[in-house]
Amino acid sequence: MADKPTAAFVLSLIGGIFILLGGVALAIGFSFLLGGVGAIIGIIGAIMGLIVLLGGVMLYQKPQSHTMWGVIILVLSIIAFPAAWGFGIGSLLAFRGSNAPTNDEFINADGLSTDGIDGHDLQELRSKHSCWSNTLP
Repeated sequence: MADKPTAAFVLSLIGGIFILLGGVALAIGFSFLLGGVGAIIGIIGAIMGLIVLLGGVMLYQKPQSHTMWGVIILVLSIIAFPAAWGFGIGSLLAFRGSNAPTNDEFINADGLSTDGIDGHDLQELRSKHSCWSNTLP
C-alpha cells in the first residue's frame, strides 16, 4: 500500500481554501464593479478553488493516483495565480502541494530505502559507492 502524501494534502487543501475564498471575494467585488461579467470571473475562481480542494482530498484518499491529481492541482494553481483568485498565496501553496514528493519517490530513488538524507543514508551511500567514502562526512 502506498504511503499517503500528507504534506501535499495539507498544502493543496490550504491553497484550495485560499483560491476558493479569493474567488468568492472577487465574485462579490467584481459584481459591483463590472456587473454580471465580474461575478462570472469570481465564480470561475471559486469553482477552481473547489476543484483544487477536491484534488487535495483525492491526493490523500487515493495515493496511487497522486500524479493525476497533482497535475490537476498544478495546472489550476498556475491559472489562478495571475488572476489573483487565491490572493497569490493560495496559488503558491497549491503549486507546492501539487509536486510535494511522496515517500514512494524517495524509496525508489537510487535504491535508497529512506525518506531523506540522514545518518543512515550516508552509511548506505558509503557502502554502495565506495568512491564517496572519503568525500562524505
